Amino acid sequence: MNYKQQNLVAALRGYNLAIAFGLPGEEELGLAYANRAALFLQIKEPSEALQDIELARANAFPQNLMSKLEERANKCKDMIDRLQIHRTGEEGEEPSSDQVLKEYSNNTYFTLKRRSGSIIGAEDYVGLVNSPDRGRRVIANQDIPAAGVKKLTKHHNKFPH
Repeated sequence: MNYKQQNLVAALRGYNLAIAFGLPGEEELGLAYANRAALFLQIKEPSEALQDIELARANAFPQNLMSKLEERANKCKDMIDRLQIHRTGEEGEEPSSDQVLKEYSNNTYFTLKRRSGSIIGAEDYVGLVNSPDRGRRVIANQDIPAAGVKKLTKHHNKFPH
């Protein structure tokens, strides 16, 4: 819904969360990668879009939608060719990647809206920080007591290379 309403930062957050918690090899993960590729294409980041298209193919993207994914990949390649000749981004056009990514990298962007039901108290112990020298990462805000740790038995995320 956020993507259709042109709320690209919220859409990017949603796609990233879907990817982070998606199960590898599942259709939903393939769809999340494909949708994020569309967003990257819109903000003129065709290289990132192509990476997500490859990840969508690798994660059970539905065959009946494959032609749409191929069309998107061709648009990415065309845009890469055009951008190598002349970098666009004039005012009044679609949002630039700088606008979206600047808002996206805001340190408070990934605050939890609801408390975790599966990992009690997780939001009290961890946070997301962003620094120029080390990038964006998850850190422990305080010591985590041994009794406060809940083991996750299944790997629920996959990060692109």
